[in-house]
Amino acid sequence: MLELSLALVANLTGMYILGILTTYSMQTFSFRNKGNSYLYVLFGASFVELATHLITTVVQYYDFFGSQRLGIVMYSFVFTINAVYILAWVLYLNERLGKETVHDAAYRRRLLILTAPVFLLLGLSIANMFVPIYFSYHDFHYQRKGWYYLTLIIPVCYMIYGFVLFLRTNQRKKLYQELPFVAFILPVVLAHVLESLFIHLCVIPLANTLSLVILVLMNAKQNAAVDPLSGVYTKSELYRYFDEKVQHASTRNLRGIMIRLEYLKNINAEHGHKTGDMAISDMGFLIRSNLPNGAVAFHYADNEFLVLLEQMQEDEVRSVISKIKAELLQFNQKTATVYELHISYGIAALEENDTIDRFIDRMENRLYRNKQGKVQKTEEPMDLM
Repeated sequence: MLELSLALVANLTGMYILGILTTYSMQTFSFRNKGNSYLYVLFGASFVELATHLITTVVQYYDFFGSQRLGIVMYSFVFTINAVYILAWVLYLNERLGKETVHDAAYRRRLLILTAPVFLLLGLSIANMFVPIYFSYHDFHYQRKGWYYLTLIIPVCYMIYGFVLFLRTNQRKKLYQELPFVAFILPVVLAHVLESLFIHLCVIPLANTLSLVILVLMNAKQNAAVDPLSGVYTKSELYRYFDEKVQHASTRNLRGIMIRLEYLKNINAEHGHKTGDMAISDMGFLIRSNLPNGAVAFHYADNEFLVLLEQMQEDEVRSVISKIKAELLQFNQKTATVYELHISYGIAALEENDTIDRFIDRMENRLYRNKQGKVQKTEEPMDLM
C-alpha cells in the first residue's frame, strides 16, 4: 500500500506541475521557434510517462481484469517513453547548439541512428508482455532480468551524447546567456542512479518533470532576450549588453560586424513574407552556428544582424566573415529552398568615448562603402556575396 501511495503522490504531483508548465509555455513561447517544438515533445513524453506509470501501478496493485499482463506491458512502456524524453532533449539541445539543420543529409542520417534505440526499446517492451525480457513480476514483486539495464543504459548514452555536444560547442563561452546544462540534467542523472539501485523506487518520471521546470525557467529568461525568428538576441538586448559589458575598461577591445541579408524584399515579393521569414531564420541560424568564443549576435533590423566580438584582432574578425561566407555557399549549393542567401557587411572597431549608436553608424557606413566599391586598403574588397 505504501508503494501505491508514493506512486500516486509522485505522479499526480508531476502531472500537476507539468500542466502548469504547459499552460504557461503555450501562452509565452512562440511556436515559430523550431526549438520550442522539441520542448513540447518533452512535455508530451513526460506527461505520458507520468500517466502510464500511475495507471500501471494501480492496475498491477488491484490486479484489474484478473491478469497482471496489462500492468507488465504498461510498465515496460514507461522505459520506452523515458528514452523518447531523453532523445527529445538531445534534439532540443542540438537545435540550440548544433550546426546542422534538417536540410543536411548527414543530419537526417544521424537522426535515424539516434532514434533506432528508441524503436529497439519499444519492441522489447511489447515482447516483455509475453517473455520476461526486462523483468518478471509476481505478487507485486519484480525480478530484474539482464535486459532491464538496457532501459537505463540507452538514456544515459543519450545524456552523454548531449554532454559531448555541449562541450564541443563551448557554450559557456559562446552565448551571452548560458544554458544551465548541469542544473537541468542533474535531477535526471540522480533519478537513473536511484532507479538502478532500487527497482521499487520509480522516480525518473518525476525527475524528468522537475528538469522541465528548470528548462522552462531558462526559456522564460531568454524569451524576452532572443528573437524567436532568427534565434539571435534582440535589438533591445544589444543595448543592454553594451551598457553592462562594453562600458567596462576591460572590454573596450571590441569589434563589430553589421551583416545585411540582401534581396529580402525580392524574396518577400516573389514568394511571400512567410518564405522571407524562413530566409531570416536560416540566416540567423548560420550566423549563430559559426560564431567563435567571445562573439554575440543580435537581430538589429528586419534584414540586418550585428555581431560583437570581444578581444579579437581585425584578421580574426575577417576569418569569422570568411567562415560565414563559406557556410552560405554550402547552403546555396546544397539546400532545396526557393531562395539563396547573400550578404553584405561592414566592420568597425569601438573607439574611445564611442556610444553604441556611433559604433553602429560606423559599421553601417562601412557596409555602404563596401557595397559601392569605395573600399580603402584596410577594408575587405569583396563584401557582397
